[in-house]
Amino acid sequence: MNTETEITDYLSVHPIYSKVYFDHGFLPNNFCKNKDSVKAVVLGCDPSFVKNNRPEQITTVFNLDDTVKENFFSTIKDNLDEINLGLDQIYVQNLCRNYFTKETQSNDYWIEIARLWIPALKNELDALFNINIPVLLTSGYIYTALLGHKIKATYSYKGIYEKCTIITSNDVDNPLRRDLIPFFRHKNYKLSLEKWTVYKDKIRKKLELA
Repeated sequence: MNTETEITDYLSVHPIYSKVYFDHGFLPNNFCKNKDSVKAVVLGCDPSFVKNNRPEQITTVFNLDDTVKENFFSTIKDNLDEINLGLDQIYVQNLCRNYFTKETQSNDYWIEIARLWIPALKNELDALFNINIPVLLTSGYIYTALLGHKIKATYSYKGIYEKCTIITSNDVDNPLRRDLIPFFRHKNYKLSLEKWTVYKDKIRKKLELA
């Protein structure tokens, strides 16, 4: 399955996945102000902000337009500010483009479903950007979906930051074949924290923004 239609059709009839799949009739658009200015892809989990088992409708990933709304993208924006990366320099997309009836941390099938979306995401990014454009992973769930066996065998999420771990494009376990940079939105991984200064500087240098 390499297209969004193939994936959503499959999810809608799957005996298990259909229980957490929700169809609003459309998928949120990506966010990109200027494709030619993009220096990094910001990758979220999915568009599901759930109330009463029903995800809110949004037209753009993270509900982004020309503003940054509280509780949607603000914590990621804070980290982007720390590495001097502006909204006009990013392409924002979710790994899972479909809606769910449960938010990521409560969705027992999220990792499995996310892995179905990896080929479609790779095709999308490869059609738009040179392979040197890296991907910022805003959640440990995304890291686990992409590189689950590696994190369980080698690192904790905290260890990833402590070791300043960036998965390179030529890593044999990297399914997107472009640099993957952990960029978690959780409060424990704010790049404004002094303990992450070394890692922040490594990201800035990687993006040639230092």
